[in-house]
Amino acid sequence: MPINSFENYPLTWAPVRGNLKYPYYASLANLLEYDIECGVLPENTMLPPQRELADFLDISLSTVTKAYSLCKLKGLVYGIVGKGTFVTSGHSNKTVIPETDCMIEMGLTLPLYGHNQTVAQIAGEVLKLPSAGSLFEYSDPFGTPKQIMAAQKWLSLFGVDAPKENIMIASGAQNALALVLMSLFKSGDKIATDLYTYPNFIGLANMLGIELIGVKGDESGILPDALDQVCKNAKIQGIYLMPACANPTNIVMSAGRRADIALQIKKTGIILIEDDTYAFVSSEQGVPMTTMQSERSIYINSVSKSLCAGLRVAFLSFPDILRKAIESAVYNVNLKTSSLNAEIAAEIIIRGTHRGFIAEKQQEAARRNEVYFKHFPETPKPPNASTYYQWLRLPSDHTGRLFELMCREKNVNVYGSERFRVGEADGKNYVRRATTSP
Repeated sequence: MPINSFENYPLTWAPVRGNLKYPYYASLANLLEYDIECGVLPENTMLPPQRELADFLDISLSTVTKAYSLCKLKGLVYGIVGKGTFVTSGHSNKTVIPETDCMIEMGLTLPLYGHNQTVAQIAGEVLKLPSAGSLFEYSDPFGTPKQIMAAQKWLSLFGVDAPKENIMIASGAQNALALVLMSLFKSGDKIATDLYTYPNFIGLANMLGIELIGVKGDESGILPDALDQVCKNAKIQGIYLMPACANPTNIVMSAGRRADIALQIKKTGIILIEDDTYAFVSSEQGVPMTTMQSERSIYINSVSKSLCAGLRVAFLSFPDILRKAIESAVYNVNLKTSSLNAEIAAEIIIRGTHRGFIAEKQQEAARRNEVYFKHFPETPKPPNASTYYQWLRLPSDHTGRLFELMCREKNVNVYGSERFRVGEADGKNYVRRATTSP
């Protein structure tokens, strides 16, 4: 059957015929795996019947059968007799690629590990303290007084002055985001985001049945008029932003834009989730939006990239009006981080050791970016010289997923823009390349 006979025909998965290359079954399996990993195909999505897909792509039925079988062996899809083939749960938005000895990692944004030995030394000193035994007991899920004091000190570095009773410690930013979504939102709610945003947030929202609505923006971030229109067209309950350094685009929201968006948030009464994990990469990160719209704002700042990834510690501040819901989630789900990890992070901050960590990581990231721009001089430089990743526009004939697959064949792992996209494609293709990882 000719390909054009499928014009306007609804297929749950419609790969581009031009992206296939010999052997077709392996190429088709790679495309299917990629779209499952990126969340293009959510879990339990029913795939097109094999014969329909074969007709659509103008390839043999056996080629599609072999591709589906290959993905079944990998656990990516499963079949139900008489019903069809479906995407297996737990694979959408997977961002960790199995490592190989020869793979150059430029997809996963790994932190700079140069200070791990210092962290290990401080950990040893903490364990020698007379009070060390208490770190292995049940403790306040919000953190000890010492840990909360350190959290206050850390948050103040980024312009957030939160009362002690309005702070909690989570096991990393992802843990904090899970807590926020579970406590303040429910299945069917809608949250506005940038058109391209943090893929693990996309995965969390998908898992909890929360719909993300992408909002148009420019070089200064989300456009106020676009946000206003989205709020009028859909019942938006919240908005997720990374104003200091957006992942993956590196956009830094201007002071004027932050004020305009904060005004819009206040007018609509939606909840702001401000993720400031990458604020440390710039010495001029700007005033957090939380300080402009504190009544219904959650502020999250993780130390995973700035201090130590293995500690898995993030600090979260919240307003009084949201305290009851957050406390309920903390006690019922028990998302508390390890007391030992929180104590080590607190010791690093209270001693002031964090200042050296941040300064040296900024310098190293900037040095790596200089190397990057030496080889890619045509790429526009982002506002943050010490950013951990770069966002590259691709030619119009290259999708992000196709470029990602091409790189994998050369043993280089990068992430195409489909992993980060919210909503429909905007006709532009990008790739994010981590400069701190290789």
